[in-house]
Amino acid sequence: MRRVEFKLSLVYAVLLIVLAYAGTVNQGLLRRHADLAQRAYELADSIAELRTETASVRSPEAINSWAVGMGMIPTTEIENTSYISPTLAPAPTPEATGLEVRSLWR
Repeated sequence: MRRVEFKLSLVYAVLLIVLAYAGTVNQGLLRRHADLAQRAYELADSIAELRTETASVRSPEAINSWAVGMGMIPTTEIENTSYISPTLAPAPTPEATGLEVRSLWR
């Protein structure tokens, strides 16, 4: 074997070892990615479940039942009203500016 062939075979062996190491690292990263993707799906499922649990506490029906349980009366059933303030609050007056914009939505 000549000297050049020996050097090339060493370079080939080193590159083969580097390639094997890169493949090992790549497989580890692939497994980690699969685990993280599975964890993301599990978290998405738990978010969906928690949203349904939260809806049972924060829905309008739940708030209404809590208010009735606390002795509050719906506004549609109130017969007598009284104003606490001696006078009505003043209506806000818009300040005059030099620019007026009108929008028309259809």
